[in-house]
Amino acid sequence: MIRKAIQLAGKTLVISLPNPWVKENDIKKGDEIDVIYRGKELIIKTDKEPYLKTSINVSGMNKKVVRWALTSYYQKGYDEIEIFFDEENIIELINRYIKDLFIGFAIIKQTDKVCVIRSITTEREVEFNSLLRRSFLVSLELGESTLDLIKKRKYSQIDKLINLEITNNQLTLFCNRLINKRKYFADGNHFLFSLIWDLEKIADDFKYICMYLNKISQNEDPKISKETIKIFDEVNRFFREYYEGYYKFSYKRFSEIYDKKEFLIKKAREHIKKTNSHESIIINYLISVVHKVSNLIALTIAINTE
Repeated sequence: MIRKAIQLAGKTLVISLPNPWVKENDIKKGDEIDVIYRGKELIIKTDKEPYLKTSINVSGMNKKVVRWALTSYYQKGYDEIEIFFDEENIIELINRYIKDLFIGFAIIKQTDKVCVIRSITTEREVEFNSLLRRSFLVSLELGESTLDLIKKRKYSQIDKLINLEITNNQLTLFCNRLINKRKYFADGNHFLFSLIWDLEKIADDFKYICMYLNKISQNEDPKISKETIKIFDEVNRFFREYYEGYYKFSYKRFSEIYDKKEFLIKKAREHIKKTNSHESIIINYLISVVHKVSNLIALTIAINTE
């Protein structure tokens, strides 16, 4: 983008700011802008946060597609979303999404055909690291608490753990919102975004195990064998070792962790051949966790590669 220097008042040279940048960052007359001098370069920056608005018509959409669309806008950093609809129960659905998914959002306008949801809090960059760690810990707790209830055969309590997956959704969505909105992970933020995305999917696998066990235990005893419990425990430890490696990174450490992947998967698949259908379903979800943790290892290495 080329700009011509304009002489002002005899000595001062000025250039105009690009209009798209001005609009995106909501620059007004009198706002302070940082100008950094680096040899032949001038870097123009502002600490002012842009206010992002959008609108979407969800009439006729599948509920799952509505959720994916709204969470995409949320993660991309939009502050206000105007939603047009033609179904009466859509407000109930949006209220549930705000409660379960969108930290800091509320409905600020509502009619029979449109509602507007808006961020009513200020996100802070310092929150990111603590929220990411909490996302890890919630996912770990979900896997370990599920196994603990299986060992104690307390299947009637297992559905209560699903709330941990909801918490994980909130945390991971908010972390990815911070990445996109602040853009302060300029180098490699796509790797970090993908890591958080996969972390949320690991919690989903544990949730599916909880939902399945809760359903079948209402009619029969699932009869989970010691071998399945052992594999579940090894998968949880594999995940926890990765988590500890994330915060104490070394190539050697991740090599040792990754070496356990094929052993775990082979052991799990061999067990499927000789176990009942209930346990086979659980084992398949655990295999999925192992694959996703392996993806996290690859992404963590990418994040730490300079």
